[in-house]
Amino acid sequence: MADYEIPVISDGEHVVDMLNAVKLMTQLTDGTTNGQFNSILATVGMVGLIVILINLVLRGNLQSLIQWLIAYALVFGVLFVPKVDVIVNDRSDPTVATNPVENVPLGVGMLAWITTSFGDRVA
Repeated sequence: MADYEIPVISDGEHVVDMLNAVKLMTQLTDGTTNGQFNSILATVGMVGLIVILINLVLRGNLQSLIQWLIAYALVFGVLFVPKVDVIVNDRSDPTVATNPVENVPLGVGMLAWITTSFGDRVA
């Protein structure tokens, strides 16, 4: 599991709270059932599949079904399934960095790392 360091200039506790909220939304509620976010993703995936199947029946376009299945599997499998650890490096309050946020989805953690690192280097 990779660690991503997110540099912020101030209000690092707010960033840690937001990452914890995302982590709680996307984690499993118990050992047997998925969290609400996973149920929402499954519902959206099912509705999209029904729309694509209707498109397949009416237009006979098998390529759109294959493209949709590959895109949905890649987006879900790459952005939400892998988890990463994120360390918030608050320049105004160094005590925030002692509380890393674990098990953040890769899409959220990497996007936050890329944007804040770019902004930190530009500034």
